[in-house]
Amino acid sequence: MKPLRNCLLYWALLFASSLFAYSEEGIRIKVQAGAGIPTEDYLDTHIVSGLGITISLEKRLSLSFDLGYWKSTIEQVPAKFYDGRLKAFPLLASLQLFLLRQDRVNPYVFLGCGYIFSSFAMQDIVTIPEITIDQDIKSGPIFQGGFGIDVHISRTIGVFAEASSFRRKTTGVTTIMDLNSGTMTQEFPINLNAWILQIGIKCLIE
Repeated sequence: MKPLRNCLLYWALLFASSLFAYSEEGIRIKVQAGAGIPTEDYLDTHIVSGLGITISLEKRLSLSFDLGYWKSTIEQVPAKFYDGRLKAFPLLASLQLFLLRQDRVNPYVFLGCGYIFSSFAMQDIVTIPEITIDQDIKSGPIFQGGFGIDVHISRTIGVFAEASSFRRKTTGVTTIMDLNSGTMTQEFPINLNAWILQIGIKCLIE
């Protein structure tokens, strides 16, 4: 749990400092949705969604906090997965640097990190009564970078689009419980890296 504790502390410090530093452009809440395109074949292209806030620090710099969600159906992979469904809840903090700051259209780049909560639910499998098999995925740190564009519809409402690279390599754990010989665990590497394409809407909090 130490990586999670460090991540939450990092988030709290960033959030507290940004509230003291934000400019007159204020805080915007946002919701977004799109597609995740994994680099590995055993993960399918999936729907991603999320919500968050963006805090303007100065004219060309903002800080964004996001909570996301996605799930992916996995078919059996030899020496790795059984059939099942992977679920993920990424928690990210990122800095946005605006390349141009205009009245309506504003392109930007961003870089962030955070923590992802992962789980894996196996489908029912047929085994002898003495054996039970379970699988899970370890949670841990994530990194993300990309580019986007903001379009202001009015002073309080805007839309945006983003393309980003999501970076996460982790470990899966297979637990085999045998009433005769005891419990055995096997670990295997997992690559969750993906390209994320999203669109969303932002609303200024006044």
